[in-house]
Amino acid sequence: MKRNLFAILILLPLLTSCGALSELTKVPMPLTQTITIPAIPIAGAMPSITTPDIKVNIDSVLTSSGMSKNLIQSIKLSSMDFTLTSPSDKDLSFLSSVKVSLLYGSAAPIELASTSSTVSTGTTVMPFTVKDVDLKDYLSKFNLKVTGTTNKPTTVPYTVTLNMKLIIDLNILGL
Repeated sequence: MKRNLFAILILLPLLTSCGALSELTKVPMPLTQTITIPAIPIAGAMPSITTPDIKVNIDSVLTSSGMSKNLIQSIKLSSMDFTLTSPSDKDLSFLSSVKVSLLYGSAAPIELASTSSTVSTGTTVMPFTVKDVDLKDYLSKFNLKVTGTTNKPTTVPYTVTLNMKLIIDLNILGL
């Protein structure tokens, strides 16, 4: 009986710490992309914006962590937001909904994130709700497509930084 109790006491921390060990195999990778939203003289549909090619150098991130690309189990988007960079005297309250999709070759667009909440006056950072999509096969070179609707016209172009945080989950020791 004592031996069974001792075995349980030894194994219990090991079994409950697998989740903590699994978190150690996840490498964060920030990405940013600057996007210009042209002036929109009439409220309604925002023109579709496609970014230039975005090249992701996952190898350099993994090499700095002492890992290799063949260990990648999945790559997922954990967060995304728009941050207004100019004009400095404006805000993002003209946006009523935004959708960000990944374009990869001739494949159908893959929705990554969206927001449809009303943005308050004075807001310069707009968070998105991200989709649970594995991006492992798409991140060598891709484009982003930004679409949306506006609730009021604008007279000047807006420059925003699209901040993305990817989580690279590595397959190490089966975790």
